[in-house]
Amino acid sequence: MCPVGARKFGNLLDPESEIRYIIENKRVLVLKEELNTVPKFFYFYAT
Repeated sequence: MCPVGARKFGNLLDPESEIRYIIENKRVLVLKEELNTVPKFFYFYAT
């Protein structure tokens, strides 16, 4: 767990998890999205 909240961890399969909320409701960047990769790491903007 990150003490300042810079990193979020969670279960992507759980529809009630914080990480699932972030991915569905925040601006999320996926590296090389055009290659149809299945990432395990996402970048998101806090604002």
